[in-house]
Amino acid sequence: PATWAEHHGAAVEGETVTVYKAVRGDHRSQRGLLYEVGSEVSCDDWRDTDACGGGLHFSPSPVQAKSYDPQATRVLECAVRLSELRPITGSVPAKAKAPRATVTREVDIAGRPLASEASA
Repeated sequence: PATWAEHHGAAVEGETVTVYKAVRGDHRSQRGLLYEVGSEVSCDDWRDTDACGGGLHFSPSPVQAKSYDPQATRVLECAVRLSELRPITGSVPAKAKAPRATVTREVDIAGRPLASEASA
């Protein structure tokens, strides 16, 4: 996970890596899971494998995250324990999964906090 984060430019601070999730206008993923800012999201189907499925999926940048859901209108910055991040090799653009994440804030496509998030 640390090598994946470094290679793709994902910020690592201590034991946490910053990743991004593209969601619809109601803060739900294309599969319907609600990602509320300030909450921890988790899944019931975690599989620690090098394959899609069995976890929550993230990308190392907002642009990459958005490419996985063309109907997404928002991008969320999330914190994942580095020890729980599972890179999915061969994914283009880059993708990784985890059993849980904390939704930190909403950002623009460049990863900058939205004005309402920056003042919070």
